[in-house]
Amino acid sequence: MPHPVYTKRIIPPDTRKICDQRDNAMCQQPSCTAKRGSGNRLDLHHIRPERLGGTEDPSNLVTLCEVHHKAVHSEFHAFYPDKYGVLRRMNHRFLKTLSIIRKFARVDDGYDLRPYIHFLTGNTQFRLGQLKTIRAALAGQDVLFITPTGSGKSVCYQLPGLLAHEPTLVISPLKALMKDQVQSLRRKKIPTTYINSDLTFTEKQQRYQFTARNLFSFIFVSPERFYATKDPGISKLLRPYSYLVIDEAHEIEMWGMAFRPSYRKLGEVRRRLGSPPVIALTATASLSTQQYIVQSLELIDPKIIVTGFVRNNIKIYIHKPGTLIAGDNPFTNQKRAVSKYSYLSNLLKLRPDQKVLIFVQTVNHGNELLIKLRADEIAAEFYYGARDSMDKACIQDRYRGVAGPHFNVLIATSAFGMGIDIPDIRIVVHWTPALSLTDFAQQIGRAGRDSKPSEAHLLYEKKDDGLLRFMSGRPMQTTGFKEKHSYEDDDLQKVSEKLNDQVEAMLGLLKVANGTEWQYIREYFGEDRPSFWERRGRQIVDSILTVFSISLVLLFFHLITY
Repeated sequence: MPHPVYTKRIIPPDTRKICDQRDNAMCQQPSCTAKRGSGNRLDLHHIRPERLGGTEDPSNLVTLCEVHHKAVHSEFHAFYPDKYGVLRRMNHRFLKTLSIIRKFARVDDGYDLRPYIHFLTGNTQFRLGQLKTIRAALAGQDVLFITPTGSGKSVCYQLPGLLAHEPTLVISPLKALMKDQVQSLRRKKIPTTYINSDLTFTEKQQRYQFTARNLFSFIFVSPERFYATKDPGISKLLRPYSYLVIDEAHEIEMWGMAFRPSYRKLGEVRRRLGSPPVIALTATASLSTQQYIVQSLELIDPKIIVTGFVRNNIKIYIHKPGTLIAGDNPFTNQKRAVSKYSYLSNLLKLRPDQKVLIFVQTVNHGNELLIKLRADEIAAEFYYGARDSMDKACIQDRYRGVAGPHFNVLIATSAFGMGIDIPDIRIVVHWTPALSLTDFAQQIGRAGRDSKPSEAHLLYEKKDDGLLRFMSGRPMQTTGFKEKHSYEDDDLQKVSEKLNDQVEAMLGLLKVANGTEWQYIREYFGEDRPSFWERRGRQIVDSILTVFSISLVLLFFHLITY
């Protein structure tokens, strides 16, 4: 039987002209200089393939030279089974049938979305929470996804936006973050842009015009963009969107230096855009913050997904000098707890070859601790924000082990950023409690990123309470704080109460029973414990199907040999 003939649809000349104008008649592969009219052949590539519902809309087309057009097709379709190969077709149908059975048994493996997750991330499996978030967004539901930094939040709006017919508007707070996300999407040949104050007036007006003509799949702006009264192009942003994405959604709540007044007005912005479905993303939000986000954005029956805060491979130890030892702690051999430094010294002696990260609240604490450790002949370094950037880069490389002389003990303030990913840190020590439970959970999360057993040690004494309250309120004492954030006196009171509540929540961890620390953290963030079926459902279904398949094979051989 002959294979069905596939007829490629013709891209209208007007569409080609528009895409040429947007892409400057150049190949959009980074570093490629191929340009129309200079002897190079350019073509338009469908980002979402025609066979999978891709249209000839400009937002689904990107200009590529002949070489890169062929390469990107090979890259994108490498994951797909060969349409005409018998064995591959059988395998594709088997996997599709298996996926349908799993889905019927409420074990969603996302098989129908795997080509897109592979295209966007290179992976064929979804991370924890991603599939639930994407399914909710594709169903048109408002969704709030809370998971620690590095857990893959971006793909949760990129995949639905890729499949949508209208552009996706992304509200992003930082210009550097905007550019990074835009570059990432452009590397995947997805028409994307940002509009911010770094652009000239002419550049902004051109991007506004292209936005109005539906030439981009994703548009990144800051929340302040909608209140730039001197910008005549704002009206071009007020158009239909498939999704409104709010990145760093915790900034909606009024607290601390992270607060920006424009974030509180995003509910109004959403109404001006026609109330598109919202995908709100953040790495941190307590239950009260989640409620504030939902109310501020006017979300209707939102799907709230909280995951990734509990790290079962990290054991938490809490040490209080002068108190009776509670529970089994292998790092002290006395009935009454020793001083902080004695505890730390003993810990380092018992773990001489493991990477240790020690967090301190102040530079003075860090310098004092560094002197003591070096006096005990322990190789250590101190990383803090005010250090020279070259020094910090050198310390990171030596700590990673990619430069010498190598060392295993690093003292750091919170300036040791979340973007620094060292998988084999085995122990995280807090010389004093963190300023919030959010900071504590994220900081101890630097340990054991390779999923191997690791430890978190929290050292506390009563005088730390005053230090925490002083440090948490410190931003409010800076000159111009009230004016910078457009606060009223009542607002300052609320900020102060919020910061104090964060400190109290952190100190509350010190009062929980030994072994229940992660349960306390889970309840603070509202992370539900996965059900038995969520944890084991796929394994059970696959085991049943395996037994059934083997039984059918045995029955078949029995019938033909009988």
